[in-house]
Amino acid sequence: MEKVTNAPMRRCCGCGESFPKSELIRIAGRDGKAAIDMQDRAPGRGIYLCKSLDCIAKAEKRKALGRGLHTELTGEVVAKVLSEARAIAEGKSPATKPAGGTEKPAGAHSLLGFAARARKIVSGADTCSINMKKGSAKLLIIAKDAAENTKDKLTYEAARYGVPCKVYGDSDRLSQMTGKSGRTVFAVIDDHFAQCILSEIEKEVF
Repeated sequence: MEKVTNAPMRRCCGCGESFPKSELIRIAGRDGKAAIDMQDRAPGRGIYLCKSLDCIAKAEKRKALGRGLHTELTGEVVAKVLSEARAIAEGKSPATKPAGGTEKPAGAHSLLGFAARARKIVSGADTCSINMKKGSAKLLIIAKDAAENTKDKLTYEAARYGVPCKVYGDSDRLSQMTGKSGRTVFAVIDDHFAQCILSEIEKEVF
């Protein structure tokens, strides 16, 4: 980013460098809550991130959100905020405004991508089955276009081991978002990511 000396400057919590405030993503938070605040109007303490995937990854690794906002954040809150920040960095809107003006947050696909980059997703029927048996799988996702016998087998195993299971999306999109080509079965192996992704899936209308 090009620095402009006569503009208000803020420090990125990822890379630690200072840039014009208008070029950064503002995150506001307090009392265990946090959200993207591009309008700079939300109450509470504010921190800033470069519109850079590398800086977002650094902020996640350093747990910079909770520290910078001086509040304890759950993994679900951090995952959602950083997913929306990543969408902005990639030139996508983190939220859309349908008729009525209500904002729709980043959906399950975006969160799956974030979880995959954090190495919290495994894929493939056999691997997911093993992780369910070990108790490490927290959410099972089966693509709608998976083979029927695969759906039946994995759905039965999920119920047996008490793992939430959703038949969701198509294999091409899921593979694209997770970077795991040609797969139809995915398991989330982190509690917070699983809760966040499951919540977003349940909000969607298929």
